[in-house]
Amino acid sequence: MSVMAEQEEEFREVSPKKHTNVAPNYGQNTRDIKDNPLGNTPLFIKASDLMDAKGYRMTDYDIYEEISQTIGKGKVKGIQNIRGLWRCYMKNFEAKMELKSKGLTIGGKKVQFHFDNPFAANITGPDQKRTKVTIRGYPMSAAEEPIITFLDKHKIKPESSIKDGYMRDRSGKLTAVQNGSRFSYADSKGIESNPLPRDAFIGRFQVKIYHQGQLENKKYCHNCLSEMHWTNQCVNLRVCKVCKLDNHIEGDPMCEFYCPQDNIIPFGGKNDPESNMFPCDFLHNGVPVNCSEVAYFHDKAMKHGDKDLANDILDAKNGYEAKTLGKCIQCVPSWEAENVQVMEHIVTEKFEQVPECQEKLLNSGDQMIVEAVPYGDLFWGAGLDKNAAKNTRPDMWPGRNEMGKLIMRVRDKLRKAKKEKDGNKSNARGRTTEVRRSARSASPRSPSVKRRSQNEQSTDKKPKIAPPKLILNNEENQAPEEETTDKDWG
Repeated sequence: MSVMAEQEEEFREVSPKKHTNVAPNYGQNTRDIKDNPLGNTPLFIKASDLMDAKGYRMTDYDIYEEISQTIGKGKVKGIQNIRGLWRCYMKNFEAKMELKSKGLTIGGKKVQFHFDNPFAANITGPDQKRTKVTIRGYPMSAAEEPIITFLDKHKIKPESSIKDGYMRDRSGKLTAVQNGSRFSYADSKGIESNPLPRDAFIGRFQVKIYHQGQLENKKYCHNCLSEMHWTNQCVNLRVCKVCKLDNHIEGDPMCEFYCPQDNIIPFGGKNDPESNMFPCDFLHNGVPVNCSEVAYFHDKAMKHGDKDLANDILDAKNGYEAKTLGKCIQCVPSWEAENVQVMEHIVTEKFEQVPECQEKLLNSGDQMIVEAVPYGDLFWGAGLDKNAAKNTRPDMWPGRNEMGKLIMRVRDKLRKAKKEKDGNKSNARGRTTEVRRSARSASPRSPSVKRRSQNEQSTDKKPKIAPPKLILNNEENQAPEEETTDKDWG
C-alpha cells in the first residue's frame, strides 16, 4: 500500500465504538476536557483564517497534512467543516494539547485555535443553556451599542458578542453576504423570566425581535373572528361581532340585536376631542404633553422603571407614535389594578385645561359616551365602529367601554365643580350687597352735614324775584308822540 493510501485510510479511520467518542453538545474549557467522560472536544479553526501560500482556501486533506507534519502521523481522528468552521478532532487529549501548544502555521500565517466554538455562546457546562436572540430591521450601518443598551434595559445580559447574520442560497447554505440581521446569545433562565417584546424600538429604529419562548401576539382575525390566523390572511366571509352570524355585519338591521340609540356619542380617532389621540397641549403633573396618549404611556413607562423610554415617549410626535413605543413595555400584574386610575387622572387634566375639549364635554348633556374604534381594545372601547355602536344594544357590545365610562365620570366632576364655583360667586355677590346696605342704614349723619343739606334744600326752594320796573313822571298819562314823515318837510 502506498504512503498516500495509508494516509487516506488513517484519515478515514472511524472508532469501532458506536457513539462513545462523540463530543457533548456544549463547549468546555481546558480544565474540563481531560476529565470529560464523553471524550475529547474538537479544536475549532475559522475557515476565513485558513489560506494557503497562494491565497486559496484549504481542503480538509490539506489541513490533515499540515497537522500531521506538526505533531506526527496517527494522532488525527477526523476533520470536519460546518458552516465556515473547521472542527479538528484528535485521538486523545495529549495530542490535542500538543497541537495547541505547538500551534499551526499555514501559508506563512499562524493559525488561531479555539477550544470553544467562536460562533456559539459561552457555555462552560452541561447545565448551562443559551437562547439565541435575533434582531431584524436594524440598519447594517448603525452601531451595536444601542442594541447592548436595549438588552441591558430589559435585564438581558448577552453571553456573546453581537454578530451579523448572513444570507442563505436556495439550497440553504450560508453565503458571505450579510442580510442585515443581528444576533447574540443570552442565558436561557434570564430570558425566560424577562421575554423580549416582538415589536420594539432600538434607538430611533423600529425592529422585530425573535427568540425561543417569546410571548408572541395572539392571532386574531377581525373579519371572521377566528384565532387561527390574522385578518390579512382571512379568506372567509365577514362575521357579525355581535350575534356571530356570517350573513351580515354588526350594526345591520338583520342583526338580532339591532337597536338604534339616540342618546349615544361615539368617538374615535385624532379628530374627536374625546379621543386620547386628539392633539392638544396641556400640562400633566407639570410636564407638557401634546395629547393624553403620550401622557398615559409616559406614566406607564415610569411605573415600570424605564426612564429612558419615558423620555422617548415624551418626544413622540403624536399619540400613535407613543403607543408604538409603549408596546415594548412588559407590564407587571399590579398595572392592571391602577391603569384606569392613571388614565382618569390624565383625562381630567386634559378636560380641565383644554377649553375646546371641556366645552364639548359639558355640552353633551346626559348622553352616553362610547369609544368606537373598529379594531380597538375590548377593554377601553366597545369593540365596534361608530355606526355599529349607535345601532346595537349597549349590553351586547363586545367591549367594556371603560374609556367612555371614565370620560362620563370626568364630565360629572367638571359639572359639579362648575356648579360649586358659580354658587360661591353668587353667594359672594349677595353677601357684598347686603353688607353695603346695612352699612348705609347703620351709620348716623353728623349735625353739620344735616344743616348743610337743609340749607341747600331751602336755597333751592326760594322763589324767583322779577327785576323792578322803572316808571317815569306821568309817563303813563302823556300822549304818544306823532311820527314824522317826509311829507311834513314838505
